[in-house]
Amino acid sequence: MNITIRKMHYQDTKQVQNIAKTTWNATYEGIIPLEVQNKFLSLNYNDESMKQRIERSIVYVDGKFVVIGDSFDPSNLCQPIVFNKLTYDFLQKAR
Repeated sequence: MNITIRKMHYQDTKQVQNIAKTTWNATYEGIIPLEVQNKFLSLNYNDESMKQRIERSIVYVDGKFVVIGDSFDPSNLCQPIVFNKLTYDFLQKAR
């Protein structure tokens, strides 16, 4: 099996949304009510949110684009303190 790692593109959004829905539903079945999961997914994985994630999580450093580690993790996006620390640490390393 060959695996290719590349930057996420806008046209990948539907696949990412599908993966999020499938994994959230399987992971949290019986723990978080489906209605709550669906609300979370619709808020955090809608087209506009995905566009913002791509634009805000990719920064230009030393002549190349770099993704801020763990910035796409929904649990970090829901916790501004955690997300801000990830961003701060990333920027400190980029200096």
